[in-house]
Amino acid sequence: MAHLESALQLYALAEPAMASTPVDQAVCKVNWANALQKYFDTPAGSLAHLEKAMRLFALAERDLAPVPLSQAKCRMDCASALLDYFATPAGTLRHLEQALQLLGLAEPALASEPLHQAGCRADWANALLTYFDTPVGTVTLLEQALQLYEVAEPALAPAPLSQAACRMSWGIALAKYFTTPAATLECLKQAVHLFGLAESALAPLPVSQARCRMNWASALMTYPGSHRSSARMEKALELYVSAEHVLEGTPSTLAICRL
Repeated sequence: MAHLESALQLYALAEPAMASTPVDQAVCKVNWANALQKYFDTPAGSLAHLEKAMRLFALAERDLAPVPLSQAKCRMDCASALLDYFATPAGTLRHLEQALQLLGLAEPALASEPLHQAGCRADWANALLTYFDTPVGTVTLLEQALQLYEVAEPALAPAPLSQAACRMSWGIALAKYFTTPAATLECLKQAVHLFGLAESALAPLPVSQARCRMNWASALMTYPGSHRSSARMEKALELYVSAEHVLEGTPSTLAICRL
């Protein structure tokens, strides 16, 4: 924490002194904003830190126009901050929509860096999935998210944890799509397959792995009556029990698991 606070002080001192070199100053703003976003996630963080980060990202994004790749990465960072803000009580649909717009602008500009572009597509799909869960969400948004996950997942192979996270999110989206009139049983089967692939790869992240197990179990329990089997139900119960043990420290997720 002390190191992060020291970094914030140094960025605040350095940024105004770089006014004669706008691009360098913009890079400093991005670094400062990233540090503020990290600080927001600490016990000492407040909404004011996240709001400051969002303002810095917005200023930096404009000044990074001469460096399209850096501007695209800044847009991704800004979208991340906006999504964090949307998740707070102060967040509104406008923040989510702005994040979606920034991710849509960033994605094509990252073509020279396939791994970053795949990460952007996964983030964009996650944001669309969040939008789908709002009162104004539509199946079209969910279908767009599914297309992005499908393209992003193989390109994330060099980053196994990111690929596993993408597979889990893709599985969640497919499970949601299964509840729509347009879906077939194949959607649910694919979701179950993706959860199985993701779960083992998430071993370095126990909480994420437990959440994957919880979603995997839920998908198994969703099979229609004619396709249910004792093996599937037993596997679901096994997954729920193993997930519950790990999620003891996350009460809200634990409560969902126990349901």
